[in-house]
Amino acid sequence: MYFAQHQIDIRDTHMPELTQNIVIVTRTLENETFLSEVVLDPGLCYYCDDPDRAGTNALALARRWLKENAAGSIPFLFLPETPESSLVHVDLEPPKPSPAWNRPVRLNFFVLTWRHGSTMSVAYVPELGISVLADKADDLMARVVSHIRFALFRTDQARSLWTLTRLQRGIAADLRAENPVVRTKTPKQLAQQDSHRRLEKEASTLEAIGTNLCNVKLPQAYGLEERIARVVEALKGPRTGSVLLVGPSGAGKTALFHQLVRRRAALGLSGRQFFTTSGARLISGMGGFGMWQKRCQAICREAVERGAILHVENLIELMEVGKSDMSSLGIASFLKSYLVSGELIMIVECRAEDLAFIEAEDPHLLQVFHRIDVEEPDEACGREILLNVALEYSPGEGDVIALDAIEHLDRLHRRYATYSAYPGRPIRFLKNLIRDADPGVELKSSDVMTAFARETGLPLSILDEERALDLEETRAWFEERLVGQPEAIRQVVNLIAQIKTRLSRPGKPLASFFFAGPTGVGKTEMAKVLAEFLFGDRNRLLRFDMSEYADPSAAVRLIAGSARGEGQLTGRIREQPFSVVLLDEFEKSDPAVHDLLLQVLGEGRLSDAAGRTADFCNSVLIMTSNLGAETFSSGSLGFGKAEDLQENAVDHFTGEIRKALRPEMYNRIDAVIAFVPLDSETVRRITKREIDLIRSRDGLLLRDIELEIGADVAAHLAREGFDPRLGARPIKRAIDDMLVVPLADRLNAFPVH
Repeated sequence: MYFAQHQIDIRDTHMPELTQNIVIVTRTLENETFLSEVVLDPGLCYYCDDPDRAGTNALALARRWLKENAAGSIPFLFLPETPESSLVHVDLEPPKPSPAWNRPVRLNFFVLTWRHGSTMSVAYVPELGISVLADKADDLMARVVSHIRFALFRTDQARSLWTLTRLQRGIAADLRAENPVVRTKTPKQLAQQDSHRRLEKEASTLEAIGTNLCNVKLPQAYGLEERIARVVEALKGPRTGSVLLVGPSGAGKTALFHQLVRRRAALGLSGRQFFTTSGARLISGMGGFGMWQKRCQAICREAVERGAILHVENLIELMEVGKSDMSSLGIASFLKSYLVSGELIMIVECRAEDLAFIEAEDPHLLQVFHRIDVEEPDEACGREILLNVALEYSPGEGDVIALDAIEHLDRLHRRYATYSAYPGRPIRFLKNLIRDADPGVELKSSDVMTAFARETGLPLSILDEERALDLEETRAWFEERLVGQPEAIRQVVNLIAQIKTRLSRPGKPLASFFFAGPTGVGKTEMAKVLAEFLFGDRNRLLRFDMSEYADPSAAVRLIAGSARGEGQLTGRIREQPFSVVLLDEFEKSDPAVHDLLLQVLGEGRLSDAAGRTADFCNSVLIMTSNLGAETFSSGSLGFGKAEDLQENAVDHFTGEIRKALRPEMYNRIDAVIAFVPLDSETVRRITKREIDLIRSRDGLLLRDIELEIGADVAAHLAREGFDPRLGARPIKRAIDDMLVVPLADRLNAFPVH
């Protein structure tokens, strides 16, 4: 018999530490082989022809078992003291007389005994794997003999000499007492381990509803170190909890989260997994009652097991999805209890203007999160961010963009791209610019301006600071397209000059006009011409017939759609911020509409019912009206206009507008422009221009013919088509009826080439 002392150290600082005795008994069998087993657990055994190797491998099995099992079950292996070994003799009578077994046989069994507590004695018989307890040590061996007999008969081993012979194979036994220091897993750790194994076999809910950003190459972000440190403090501090990033769209909330994932190892979050998802993905496919709730519960369980952090870009969306006619509970409200308990850790985003709505819908939801504000960087920091992005995306050696070009890009976006927070949009613009540039060519300020003009529609004459705006040339450009309104053109060109020189007041629309005058004199045409000049396309005109907004409830449609959808006005401006907004027949709209437009005229922005902001700072707002047209001097209508007609028209229409509008509305308008009735010469010029436009139609261009129109045709059509009450609009109808229709009949005889 020998004893050896060993130290077992299962290293895991999070495991509980246990120090107890383990005894390994090695039996020598008749054929010079050896069987080593752990006392009290015969299943931990090893059989070979070397006693040292048998004992060592039995010890290795004990190590593995200790590491994989809970601390609560390990004490069943440990002994309170080193046992003593002895030999017990048991005489066994034959069960029935037979020639093979006709007299008693003596069996020898090795027995290990030790004290358990102050009064109890314990004996263990390795060959049979039985334990015997006795209150008194003197009674222990007698009980051992009795229990051995019971065990032999209970297992039917006492009925066969062959079976009894197998129990007597051991001719000697040695003990190895171990005194290990064990750090093993708690029951909770084992449960998590089992969950991980189960997750490997089952489909992952997190993988189904989100994207694991740990497996995605994310772009570098700059200038966010301080805010990232605050997020890490919230995730690792004494009050670990979810985080709410508050800031305007484009300020860098999502970029901050991506940078956190990129630097997770350096920030001490390497053990975490980061998933990004949306409210729509969370509820996708969940059509049955209670299905999305069950999915959310599975997400929470898996997030705990995997140490996952879930990211959602829109908290408002998370609150709204999941609601139905039968339940007002959204996903955010459902997850609130999990967020409070810390079972689920989320990083979500919203804008500052959303906070009031969130507070009204769910008063306690915001209290669940650590709020971190993400604001736009200042000018110096913004340019440094753009420079770092340019260096990162440079395809090779050398500068891909000049420093003054970066500064110009920064100025353009701070002035005109106010509909998106800095630096999101200029970064996207810069990346696209570098991607589309020719290799090896350094981008200059002119390239930045050209690309910005192409994207926004603004003319280079407005954007280029080194190019002077030729007012006479601009006025001539307008007069070619709008006939008979020189004073209106002069005022519009003057305001364009203010936009060019940046003398217009920031934080409001590029310009706001009130066009007043009789119908059919060019008010709508001026709006189209202005859209063409400023944004390169007449289709950049957003036209609203304000007679459709004559009641108070109709005004809501401008800022709200069904089911929190886009408003008719705010939605179109968010879709196309560079545009001319034409509010036709403004005097017919309800005063509630005027109240909405006060905010647009004063601050250049309007919030819809969902809290989304529509930016009007890059648009031109035009209101038109026929106010005062009927009371204007009848002698000024039609042919034979007096020389002082323009002055009288300005005074008359300006006075009518002052009477119709409240002072706070009138004072916010940049210019009230009076459109005078058309004289005979103007009508003839308009008619001639409309006739010339017919020559450019495909019906003539695709035929091998030449159209000749006499000089007196224009005068005749002008006389027949002009109506002083309706302006120039009937002229087009007269041209169609008296010229285009007969021409079409004649052209049918000529084939198209």
